[in-house]
Amino acid sequence: MLQVLGDHPDLASAYEQMTSVWISGRKVDTVYSGLESQGLCTIQGQVSGGRLVVLAAVDELLSFFPSANKCLKTALDMFGKLHSKDLPDTFAMPSLSAVHLRTGDILFCPCGYVSVEKGISDTSVAVRSLGFGYIAFFLCFSFQF
Repeated sequence: MLQVLGDHPDLASAYEQMTSVWISGRKVDTVYSGLESQGLCTIQGQVSGGRLVVLAAVDELLSFFPSANKCLKTALDMFGKLHSKDLPDTFAMPSLSAVHLRTGDILFCPCGYVSVEKGISDTSVAVRSLGFGYIAFFLCFSFQF
């Protein structure tokens, strides 16, 4: 069991958030882009439907778009508008990953990554957790499909 050390009032709240599980969903063709869980790593289990996910490290994304002037929102907007033929190669952005998540798939998103996600089915539902407290839960959960 993880113990909370210290007496800062925000520590208990941070501990609760780090051991929580939540559900997220997307309708078909809806797009989300942003910093994944305030920059903390997550484990995601796709419960139903599917979604396309593109992940990249924040520092590489900002370096790839120097005209964004280190503004993450601007860089994400520019990144979301790229066509597949214009995506950077592994030399320009080594962390770039793209995946088609289907029911039963599990995705690990490292710390400090941004994601652009698009729902590709009528109901796309995922269970998410910050990557610490519920790794065993997701491993067991994945074998139930």
